[in-house]
Amino acid sequence: MSIVVLVAIAMLALTTLVHFEVLSGLSRVLPMVPLRSRFKLLVVLGATFLAHALEIALYAVALLL
Repeated sequence: MSIVVLVAIAMLALTTLVHFEVLSGLSRVLPMVPLRSRFKLLVVLGATFLAHALEIALYAVALLL
């Protein structure tokens, strides 16, 4: 199998894991945080944005390899 295909599969798994862990952590922590629902939504949006930024950075590193 081509090294490109292996790297693509690894990146897919890694970015899926990052996304899952961020959302899982948020769903575990946010119910205990005394914030209004609107602010919790902003926290979720911000954390998801940062997760996407991390995933983009991971793909950039993979591209440099």
